[in-house]
Amino acid sequence: MYNIELKNITLETAQTSVLQTVENICDQFRMENHFGTISTALHEMLSLIERFSDDAEAPFNVNFFVEAEKVSVQVLNYRQWEEVQRALETCSVNDADATAFTAKTLLDNVEFRDKGIWMEIAASATEDQPDRAQILHTETVKTIVEQEMRKNS
Repeated sequence: MYNIELKNITLETAQTSVLQTVENICDQFRMENHFGTISTALHEMLSLIERFSDDAEAPFNVNFFVEAEKVSVQVLNYRQWEEVQRALETCSVNDADATAFTAKTLLDNVEFRDKGIWMEIAASATEDQPDRAQILHTETVKTIVEQEMRKNS
């Protein structure tokens, strides 16, 4: 497991810091296919946190835990976590503001413990993608060889 900590960030810098960290995690751990889900889920959660915050300059921590099959994110030292919990528990698809519902839908697990928010997203490394140029080259060579064999027979 790898742990990446963002300490004493504020709501003014949180969106950028978290997005950069997600991008680095996805690149470093070959989770490019999960970038959209992870970044959108965390963007929506931070938007929810911003909505209930009474102080945009109050520092809090965001910890990322990267494992083979999931990325977990922990938000600590955020004072209004109860409001976020209530919003996630009562949200529905029919809400005019879909922020809570979107976050809840994209996250595989959300828990509120130790006066913090714990989120999990299933994500694993991308399998090696085939080299399309090599495949096309191999198919071309195979076709030429087959044509030569037909000529010679």
